[in-house]
Amino acid sequence: MQIQPRLIRLRDAPAYLGINKNTFNRVVRPALSEVSLGQQTILFDRLEIDAWAEDYIQRNGRRPLGSILEDDLCQSATKCRGSASKTGSGISKNARSTLPVAGSAKAQEYLAALRQSKH
Repeated sequence: MQIQPRLIRLRDAPAYLGINKNTFNRVVRPALSEVSLGQQTILFDRLEIDAWAEDYIQRNGRRPLGSILEDDLCQSATKCRGSASKTGSGISKNARSTLPVAGSAKAQEYLAALRQSKH
C-alpha cells in the first residue's frame, strides 16, 4: 500500500498538477493556503490542491461534442443515456457555446433539434 503525503512541498506541487512552476505560481498558488515548516520550507495541503483542480475543471473543462449532442439535445427521456428523468428543452447553455461548424451535417442536426425544442 502506497501512502500519499498530505502536505506537498512547493518544489513538487507543480509536478503534482502536471504544470510548470511559473503557471503554478501565477494561477494556482494565490488560491492556496501555504503552510510554513521552518524558515525555508513551504508546503501545500494536497486535499486543497485537489479541490482547486476539481473546481478549475468544473469551470474550464469541456465535454466532447458527441456527449453534447447525445445528452443535451436529447428530446426523449427514454433514449437519453444515464437518466430517465430529464426535463426541459434539452439544450444546455454549454451547447450554445460549442456550436458545430456551419454547413456541416452536425450543424444541420443541431439546428433541427434547436428548432424542434422551440415548438
